[in-house]
Amino acid sequence: MSIPRRAAASAFLFVFLTACAGTPGPGEPGYPYNVTGSYSGQFIVEGQSISATLSIETLKGGEVTGEVRVAEMGIAAKVQGMVVGSQLSLRIAYRNPGSGCDGVAETTATIGDGGETISGPVAITECGQAMGGSLSFRR
Repeated sequence: MSIPRRAAASAFLFVFLTACAGTPGPGEPGYPYNVTGSYSGQFIVEGQSISATLSIETLKGGEVTGEVRVAEMGIAAKVQGMVVGSQLSLRIAYRNPGSGCDGVAETTATIGDGGETISGPVAITECGQAMGGSLSFRR
């Protein structure tokens, strides 16, 4: 009787692994919330709209790397983050040449289907001052 149990257990394991193998994860082709490519959009900080571009890539496992550019302020900064489900956590450390201060912008944004849009709240700290706002980008 131990042979049929082993066969049943093996069949269950095969079905389980086959089902799981067909679902792509973050950074894998076919994952619906990968954010890879060039995006344009804006930050709205303390009611002021600031145009920006975002060039990012989702690596296998969900890690996100890239760069954000805010031309009107002369800012180009590295972006680091993670895709988890349909959420994108980003951290942007930058230097603002206008104020002479370092800053950090952080968000947990929502990714639209196919990774076409990224939007959500943003918290910024610059020159020791905390500011709130939002961001919205489209590929």
